[in-house]
Amino acid sequence: MTRGQIAIITNEGVMTSTEFNGDMYMPTRNWAGHGRKVINALKRVCDIADYHFEVAKFNKENHHYVDTKLVYMHNGYDMLDMEQETYFEKWFSDYVYIKNLKNEMVELKSYDGKIIKLAPQEIAVMNFGTLQLKA
Repeated sequence: MTRGQIAIITNEGVMTSTEFNGDMYMPTRNWAGHGRKVINALKRVCDIADYHFEVAKFNKENHHYVDTKLVYMHNGYDMLDMEQETYFEKWFSDYVYIKNLKNEMVELKSYDGKIIKLAPQEIAVMNFGTLQLKA
């Protein structure tokens, strides 16, 4: 089972979904799994209300979690540091799909310590803290 989370970067901090368990991968050769659905959903997200709607819709269509809180708010931007020492404490998921909703460039630190710049409205697909795709 491939796990994944859907996240946004806001002016208040990082908002993440619960960890969805099952087919959250996004292979590079084909779009099997839920990767394309998540990216398309994030493309429709312009604010926090849109994010809540899209996460709930994704859950209803794909995972059907009922006794799980779907969205969590993290104050500040510590979650953007995905370095090896803390990755599994913060994320644990195989895949993290993250969109920058701020009106300024933000920086993610990858598992191997590289800086990844994410422009406003840009989406990054991280696989165990390593950049796989920008959209």
